[in-house]
Amino acid sequence: MGSYSIREGATDFEHFKYPWRSHNQEIIVNLTATEGRFSLLILNQNAFEKLRDNHPFQPYFQVKNITEIYTEIRLNPSNRDRLTTIIVAEEDLFIFGTIITNYLDYFTGYGIVFLVIAAFLTLYYLYQKYKKKL
Repeated sequence: MGSYSIREGATDFEHFKYPWRSHNQEIIVNLTATEGRFSLLILNQNAFEKLRDNHPFQPYFQVKNITEIYTEIRLNPSNRDRLTTIIVAEEDLFIFGTIITNYLDYFTGYGIVFLVIAAFLTLYYLYQKYKKKL
């Protein structure tokens, strides 16, 4: 994110999407306002759509009227939808910091290669075993 300013009442959006087979998902938020105060919302995809349509919504995480925040949010259960962070400037705001996502991911290619090798070795063993009987 870096550092930038937001006018009073304005918002800043950022979207995050985790891979389908990821786990141990977390969001690390480290934001500091050198001037002004802000609110932070983290919304899942359903809540973001409700907010956009002006319907009541339940945020995944929310803090209001703060000058700085450092928090690590673990997503449990794992999230497969898009997450949206929204920074709302309560007054003219100069803010700096980062919002980082971390996760572990399965690489299915390794599992498929291992399965093919195991199947090949099993078939070879069975072929050699029955070949000796004949």
